[in-house]
Formats: sequence, C-alpha cells, structure tokens
Amino acid sequence: MLGITGAYVDRMSASFYGLTQGFVVEKATSEEAQKAGLEMYDVITAIDDTQVTSASTISSYIANKKPGETVTLTVVRASSGKSEQVKLVLSENSGESN
Repeated sequence: MLGITGAYVDRMSASFYGLTQGFVVEKATSEEAQKAGLEMYDVITAIDDTQVTSASTISSYIANKKPGETVTLTVVRASSGKSEQVKLVLSENSGESN
C-alpha cells in the first residue's frame, strides 16, 4: 500500500474547483509516506508512468507490487502548485485503518 488516505478528484470536479485531476492526499498514514514527504492536499497525477485517471488507478497498479518495492509518484504540490517526482517505498497492508 502507499500509506495514504485521500480521495480521487475527477476532471469535472477538478475544473469546477480549480484543482488538478488525480488523487488528493488527505494524510500520510505510513512512515514511508511521511519519509517520502507527501503533504496534505498534494495531488498524485501519476504512479510510475501510469496516469491517475480513475479512483481505482493506484490500487490496481500496486496490486501486482510487493511491500518494499519503490514507486515514483508525480505530485502537484498544494503549497507551490508545481509538479514534483516523489519516490515512495510501498508498505505492507496490515489490515488496520488509521
């Protein structure tokens, strides 16, 4: 798992609210996500070379990955509006929710 909570913002909602389409981070819940520097309201627009185009894009992509593997996230920072690359080590899903 990525170790974050959040919600997907589709193109129509993004346009209406002046946001970027993608997965909006509400909270970094894992130590790895915190180390990677993910911040509240960052918008994940891609994971590795896969564009985040639906609510299931990220979960489908990481379904074939193992804990400890590294993915590169393209995020638009809420603080600056700039796009950045963030490397994140995947966590094991403990089955607990934070």
